[in-house]
Amino acid sequence: SDGGLTSNTLYRYRIIATNAAGADGDQSSSAGKYTRPNVPGTPFFTDVMENSLSVNWTAPDGGSYTYQVWRCKDSGCSPNGLVDNDEVNLFFDNSGLVANTLYRYNVRAKSSLSGLFSADSNIGEQMTAAPANTAPTASITSGLPSAIVIGRTYTLIGTGTDPEGQALTYHWDITLGG
Repeated sequence: SDGGLTSNTLYRYRIIATNAAGADGDQSSSAGKYTRPNVPGTPFFTDVMENSLSVNWTAPDGGSYTYQVWRCKDSGCSPNGLVDNDEVNLFFDNSGLVANTLYRYNVRAKSSLSGLFSADSNIGEQMTAAPANTAPTASITSGLPSAIVIGRTYTLIGTGTDPEGQALTYHWDITLGG
């Protein structure tokens, strides 16, 4: 067992046989292995829009890395869709997302020295922005005469629509003049 090793570091080992009398034999040839990189920081998010966001993370100690960014959609999922395989920055701009939807991300560091990957980062999650609310439209469809006669009752019929399909309520507003 060899404890206290540093991440992303090459360690070389060889064995020397020693007999009961204390005489050392020949040394074996050296065998080297790299340790895995440390884990990147938990993803955090900036520039969150309806259909895009920026995924950010902090670099692990000890080396030069590229990163894999993994994503899934909705609560409770495990990020299993690779969205960037060779990111050199500490951020990834993700577009083409669905508005008002939860996305979960994790990141892996890949050592430029050994090609080994770190374990997955903790999962960061972010909801994309909801679409902007667009004002409904209303119009009088019938019952409005070309001239209004004082003292006469009129029945006006109107309709309204909401671009997002939200339920509408109505009220009439009367103004004088033009």
